[in-house]
Amino acid sequence: MDTGVGLFIVANGIVSPESRNKGKISSLKSSLLSSLPLIILGMGRVLSTKGVNYQEHVTEYGVHWNFFFTVSAVKICSSLLLTFLGNIILSGPAIILILLYQLLLNKFGLSGYLALGADGHGGRTGLLDSNREGIVSCAGYLSLYLLAVDLGKHIFNRERKTVRDWLSFAGVLCLLQAVLWCVMMWTEIHVQQVSRRFANLAYVVWILALSVFLLWLLLLVELFRYTQSTTLSKSEDDVCLLSAINYNGLLYFLLANVFTGLVNLSIDTLKSSLAQSMGILVSYMGILGLVTVLLYKWKIRLKFW
Repeated sequence: MDTGVGLFIVANGIVSPESRNKGKISSLKSSLLSSLPLIILGMGRVLSTKGVNYQEHVTEYGVHWNFFFTVSAVKICSSLLLTFLGNIILSGPAIILILLYQLLLNKFGLSGYLALGADGHGGRTGLLDSNREGIVSCAGYLSLYLLAVDLGKHIFNRERKTVRDWLSFAGVLCLLQAVLWCVMMWTEIHVQQVSRRFANLAYVVWILALSVFLLWLLLLVELFRYTQSTTLSKSEDDVCLLSAINYNGLLYFLLANVFTGLVNLSIDTLKSSLAQSMGILVSYMGILGLVTVLLYKWKIRLKFW
């Protein structure tokens, strides 16, 4: 889960309209409208989990906060920043933001507040204090999103026509991930350990390094496939799980959450045997993949904004 939420933010940043220079920068009004379904989903999750007394750890996001609220907050805040900054290189503002946030965590007691609350004993009084982890960590996720937008610009806005061009880009990704892994290890030792709960500097660098590594790996696979074939085109009937997930990304994410909830509600997972656990996992992935592939094959996209 720690990697999943971070990679979800990165994926959204890489394919965002800003990274691909598609049209004008989203206005605050349009961002609010497009974030409304996420806010509704977040509220629905709060009501459903409280209504069925679903097991949850309040130290992850807080009492009422969840990842849907985080995604909507990142989207709205990024639109605000882009309105003032314009569609410029965003790595600078993103780095400044995460460094200032880490400074608050280390030097101004923000880490202690997130861990122990306003009363110093882990209590949760008031809306802000009850959801302190989810609200404050938005700063880290926003920085991660802005860095991902810049990464997307580098991917989409550079013309690459030959295998040599893509091999050169693979070399850039390889070098970038090596630098990021080194920075992550140094940060974890000398600054603060990786914390998804805080979305701190080490976490942002870790997720970015992992994202670049995965992009590099996928690019190598695609280049290998290309060298083994005579054409890059594929049949319209060709169904790939990755393509199906990309086609209905949010739906896939929602279904995965719903299936996880159903499993946790119906089975005591802590007491499950190895065979039962493997059966659940195989069924979970099989059903999730089947639904996604069928929707892709039938060209049904469930997107409501």
